[in-house]
Amino acid sequence: MEGKSVSSRLSAKHEWTSQISVQPLDDCKVRGLIRTLKDLVHSSLGPNGRLKFFQTSYGGHVTVTSTSSKILHSLSGLSHPILRLITSAVRGHLDAYSDGGLRTALLLLSLIQSSLDLPVPRALVAQINQHSLEVMTNHLQSCRWKMRIDIGHMKSMLSVVNSIVGTKPACHLNESEKNYISVLIIKAFLQSLPSKSTKDPSAPVAAPQPVQIVTCEGDPVNESKIIQGVLLQAPDIATFQGNKTLVSRVTKVALYNVSMAGDTDEWFSDSIKTETASVGHDVNIASAVLQQTLKVADWLLAVGVEMIACQKCVHPVLKQYLRDKGAFVVDRVSIVHISAVQRLTGAAILSTFTIDIPESSFGKVEMIEHTVLNDKSYIHLLPHSSLTSSSMCTLLLCSPDETSLNELKTVCQASISVLHETIACPYMVPGAGCLDTHLASFLRQYGKNSGSEVAAELGCTKGQFVAAINNVAHCMESLAMSLEHDGGSHVTDSANQHHWSLSPGALELKPSMPHCMCGLVSCDQSLEWSMMEHVENLRGHKHSCCTDVAEEVFENTVLDICSMKMNSYRTAFETANVILRIHCVVCSSVADN
Repeated sequence: MEGKSVSSRLSAKHEWTSQISVQPLDDCKVRGLIRTLKDLVHSSLGPNGRLKFFQTSYGGHVTVTSTSSKILHSLSGLSHPILRLITSAVRGHLDAYSDGGLRTALLLLSLIQSSLDLPVPRALVAQINQHSLEVMTNHLQSCRWKMRIDIGHMKSMLSVVNSIVGTKPACHLNESEKNYISVLIIKAFLQSLPSKSTKDPSAPVAAPQPVQIVTCEGDPVNESKIIQGVLLQAPDIATFQGNKTLVSRVTKVALYNVSMAGDTDEWFSDSIKTETASVGHDVNIASAVLQQTLKVADWLLAVGVEMIACQKCVHPVLKQYLRDKGAFVVDRVSIVHISAVQRLTGAAILSTFTIDIPESSFGKVEMIEHTVLNDKSYIHLLPHSSLTSSSMCTLLLCSPDETSLNELKTVCQASISVLHETIACPYMVPGAGCLDTHLASFLRQYGKNSGSEVAAELGCTKGQFVAAINNVAHCMESLAMSLEHDGGSHVTDSANQHHWSLSPGALELKPSMPHCMCGLVSCDQSLEWSMMEHVENLRGHKHSCCTDVAEEVFENTVLDICSMKMNSYRTAFETANVILRIHCVVCSSVADN
């Protein structure tokens, strides 16, 4: 019998063999994957981008979006190493700046795809790409296209927010709703800024508080508002009780981030001995753990704690015991909101169930209220005026359906993150493809004027250098033209090299729009026009942006954060160069014989 079992296992083992596949980078399958991902990203870009429906092969929830963060999340199952490297690089950019993910991905993919078609060695192409990045970076540090922004200037801040909110069609916002949400985002951002608590000018500036966002499905967008304090869902409080004050006095708070359900021993440190009751050979550990938690609960009540908040579950017996003693218990706060409660109360997050808790670990709230929003119960925690969290607020977002609400939340999170970035780096650049168009023109002119010198330094011919740098310029222009999805054409003006759009079927080479795509340049009869990709012969390159100060910003100007834009370029170029240096992709797999 034993021999049969061994034989069975051996035969099963030999049914599977390991296979190794080798794919060159320019293999048609790899190119096809890159082209497919590029088409997906390209069609999602801009205010007229096409929405994408994502669903797993097993069915389930459908995600409707055109935002890069959700697209990348839906593509997290990609298995090809090249695609995983690309999505990982874009995700890293989004983690740092929360904006520009689609543009980063599109430029990255365009550089890879077009570089593979060049009759130039890939290692040399990567070297010239890196040189192009350095040229663009140095140019932007000294030219007028980099503008300082005043966060106290409302139009400038609206331009920054509208550049994000106005590009996501899944939010389903009309013009008035878009303006309303943009103003609301700016108000929430301004309230998150800490007040200056010291007169010492050398004291470090405190970081802005993150803005808590709560969604409410079913109500119209104009019902969105800013609420002081923190809102937490409270499904165990009946909605028919209506809005009322639950606790009207200053309350001491204990905050835990581990389960209080008695199903784990992570509460107890090694120095705590848990008494157990034995019945025969069985030990009722769960009962002993519950008894210990009740003892600690008594100690919390004895030191004046009147509110206990837990990130996870609280045992029903413990919860009822505390409530019978007059304490207010909130459980299932979740990892999303526990940090907000910690900032609001000033409490330290406790990870063990012990009675050796210093007084400084407890926090406090001014008041606790019950609020009903769209037939759902919420606990409203109001901060104590003595804490630095007194300016903390919650942005309540409303939208008629789940899809637009989720998209709106993502957009607002990105907008607030970008506004926070303006504090550290208050510099902007023209958006909507105008900067990309200008840099493409600048690179072509640079290649024409300095091609021989740079080619000698890089050890290549002038033809190879010009071909590679013109390819980079073409990718930059493709990035600008990707905002058009309905067959329109693209032109640039002779004076500023800004990006202008022609309607489909236009009969003359003159845009009908009053301003360029970014809104910084007005249409002038004296301007000369040239089709995109034919700007290298333009005369009178002034490389001007036509504005220096925030007061000259128009109402609908589209601006991007300079640091975000430069990191987007850097991520795209450096990742593309890494991939271009890959000779082949080696994968192992297990196949059934």
